[in-house]
Amino acid sequence: MTIDIGGTLIDSLFGNDSSVDFSCLTSAPPTDFSGRHADIYFAFEREVAEYYAYYAKRRSIYSATVIIHITIPNSVLESLPAPDIQRIYWPSAEWKSLILTCRRREKVPSNLRKYQLAKLVIGTICGKPTYGFGNMQSPDEVAERMVLKTKDGRNAV
Repeated sequence: MTIDIGGTLIDSLFGNDSSVDFSCLTSAPPTDFSGRHADIYFAFEREVAEYYAYYAKRRSIYSATVIIHITIPNSVLESLPAPDIQRIYWPSAEWKSLILTCRRREKVPSNLRKYQLAKLVIGTICGKPTYGFGNMQSPDEVAERMVLKTKDGRNAV
């Protein structure tokens, strides 16, 4: 997660009553799993969080970035019922379709709507910029080279 230390984001993250408001950490659409609505994205691995922090820093040299570490017990995630937690990974046809649909800000078809309705979506991260999807005609054009990889070659989640 990146936070603009110099602005009001860090102040709006923590309330006076020690509560945490994650809404200030939303990513504006289009993103991998949401084409029309802002959502919050977390990285499972520090390496991926650092990648995004460096990306944010390159985009705004006048802002500081930080990585927020949040620990959520597996039992909490595992206790979510199936409609509330969805998983979607490369190279599934659904992943390709969802990425293409969301990055192009198109209406999500009914067979992919479960990802919009879920409280948590865990999935492979696309590493290609949004502008690269504009001329694609089919999800079949979404290729493995578009998947964000870790340094050791694993698909980033």
